[in-house]
Amino acid sequence: IDKVNVINIGNSGGQEYSYAKFINEFMKNPSPAVILFAKERKPIDFNWNNLGGYRNTSEMIDIASNYEFGCGIKPGPKHSWYHDKQTLHGVFLKEWKQPAKAAKSIFNTEKYEHLQDFHHRALNYSFPPPKYTPVCYGGSFAIHSQKIV
Repeated sequence: IDKVNVINIGNSGGQEYSYAKFINEFMKNPSPAVILFAKERKPIDFNWNNLGGYRNTSEMIDIASNYEFGCGIKPGPKHSWYHDKQTLHGVFLKEWKQPAKAAKSIFNTEKYEHLQDFHHRALNYSFPPPKYTPVCYGGSFAIHSQKIV
């Protein structure tokens, strides 16, 4: 790694909204680079028996350097990494409480109706074909800047 720029975007109402904020503010004219989105801790609310373990930062960056998507969690034998887009579009969480905190987090400040509404309004994005799309669990991943919409 030749150069590292750390941009702390803070909590924008959940990790997905923080990612959207970063994309909207910093990805207008991206230079070729690997972008690492990292949570402050490993996810603790997963059943590790169903997952393949957690990738370290170097592994995620190596994957993204080859223009692939470096998810922080490795695929496991009992966990699907692909979801039907129609089902995914309808996902909606009314509230979120982090396992380690007693108080509820600030969540859905823009009043999105469902995930598809978030994609359209926050990201101006629609999933391309095919019917199924890959999903990364855990909130940490690396991607090449030229692969971000």
